[in-house]
Amino acid sequence: MPDNGQVERMKRTIKDATVKRYHYDSHAQLRTHLHLFVDAYNHARRLKTLRGLTPAEFISMPGRKGPIASGSTRHTSFRDRTPNPPTITDRDQPRQAQPRRSFSCIVGHHGTAPWRKSQMHHRTRLHRGGAIGFFVAASMHATYASAASNNLGSCMAVPPAVVEIKGIDFYTDSKGSVADPAAVAEFAKYKAPLEYFALQLGAISDGEVDSKQTGGESCATQWLTKWAQDGALTKPLKGGYALWLLSIVSAATSFAKVQSTNHSCDGNHVLITDWLHGLMNQVVSNENQGRPPGKENNLTHWAAYGAYVVGMLAGDKSLTDWAIGVYSRALQNVTDDGFLPSELARGQMALHYNLFSATPLMLVRLMAENNGHREVAASDERLKLFIRSSFAAMSDPSRLERAVGTPIKSDNYAALNTVRLTLALYECRFGRLSVAPKMEAPKADWRLGTVFSFKSCPSGKLFPESIKSCRVSRH
Repeated sequence: MPDNGQVERMKRTIKDATVKRYHYDSHAQLRTHLHLFVDAYNHARRLKTLRGLTPAEFISMPGRKGPIASGSTRHTSFRDRTPNPPTITDRDQPRQAQPRRSFSCIVGHHGTAPWRKSQMHHRTRLHRGGAIGFFVAASMHATYASAASNNLGSCMAVPPAVVEIKGIDFYTDSKGSVADPAAVAEFAKYKAPLEYFALQLGAISDGEVDSKQTGGESCATQWLTKWAQDGALTKPLKGGYALWLLSIVSAATSFAKVQSTNHSCDGNHVLITDWLHGLMNQVVSNENQGRPPGKENNLTHWAAYGAYVVGMLAGDKSLTDWAIGVYSRALQNVTDDGFLPSELARGQMALHYNLFSATPLMLVRLMAENNGHREVAASDERLKLFIRSSFAAMSDPSRLERAVGTPIKSDNYAALNTVRLTLALYECRFGRLSVAPKMEAPKADWRLGTVFSFKSCPSGKLFPESIKSCRVSRH
C-alpha cells in the first residue's frame, strides 16, 4: 500500500488540476470534471516510472500480481532501464516490468482536467520520487473491462454515439434575450452527453499531444472513429442547431490537435476527416441559406472557425475561403462604437453575444495567419476595436446601452471560459488589453474540448504551422 505521503501528494495533484484551477457552478459539474481527470490520467498519461506505460496498461500486464514495492525515492527514467522504451505500437502487449524501487499506482475513479504544455516541467517533477497516488481497483477494472469489450485496448470506453441532436429554444422573446429557466434546464439534459464526450475527448487529445504521441492509433482517434462509424451528429433536429454546430466544432478541434502531432492519413484518419468534412459542408450550406451575408451572427462566426479547421484537415480550400470571408465581413460590419450589429439586436443580451462572437473570430485570425492566410491581418484594427469595446463594456456598459437602447444584463462575464480564452488569445498576439477586467486563465470548455496551450507567445500559435491534411471523397 502507498504510504501517507504518497496519498497526500496524489490528493494535491488532483486538487491542482481541478478545484484550484477551475470554477464550478455545481457539485455535479465538479464530479464530472473529477471523473474526466482520473480517466485521462489512467488512460492517456504515460509515466516514466512505469517505463512509458499508462497506469491502465501497467495494471493489465500479464503476470503482474501487485504493485511494485517502494524502497527508495530515487527516480530512474525508463530510458535508463531499457535501450528501446515501449512505443505506442507496443500498447496491446506491454513489456514485462523490471524490478523497480518505486510504488506504481493508478488513480481512483474521481475525475479529469486537460494536461497543458505549460505544466510539463511540473508534471515531470512530480514523478521524481516514483509514481504517486492510491489504488482503487474496482472502478478501474470496470472501466478497463468496458474498454476492452469495445476492442480499444486500454483506452476508455467510447460513450454511445449521439446521432439525433435535440434542442429547445429557451428564449421567450423575439430578440432572444429572455430565457425560461425551466427550458434552460431541459436544454441541459440534451447537452449533457455531448458535453461529456467533448470534454473527455479534449482531455485525451491534450494528453496525447503533450506526451508527443506519434504514429499508431491514438485513443482520441479511436473515439472519433467509433462516432464516425456510428453516424454521430448526422441528424440535427428542430431546436438543436446550435448544439449540433458546437459539437462538430469541438470534435474538429480535438482531431486537429491529434493530427498536428500524428501526421497520419490511414483509413481511420481519412474516415474521421470525411465525416467532419461532410458535417461541416452541411453547416455551411445551412448558414448560406439561413443567414446570408448581412444576416450572419455569432453562430456563423463559430461555423467559420469550424470550417477553417475542417478545411485545413480536409485540404478543402472552399471551406477555408468561406471562413475567411465570414471573418472579413464580420469585422467590416463592426460599428464605429466597436460592436457587431447582429448582436446589438439581442437587447439586454447584446454584450453576452458580442463576447461570444469574439472567441471564434479571434481563433480564425490566429489560425489563418499561422497557416499562411496572412490576408486576415488587413482587418486587425477593426478586430482590436471590436474586442476593446466589448471588454470595456464589461466594466462600463453605458456606451453599449446607448447603442442598444436598453439596459444590458448584468452578469459575471469574467467567469465565462470563452471570454477568458478571447483575452488570452488577444494578449498573446497583440499585447496587453488594458480595458479588460482582471480574470483567471482560460479553463476547459466543452465547445472547444480543451484548454489551448500557446506554443510560442506572443505569436499565439494554437497548432504547428501546418495541420496535416487528409483529402477526402466529398468536396
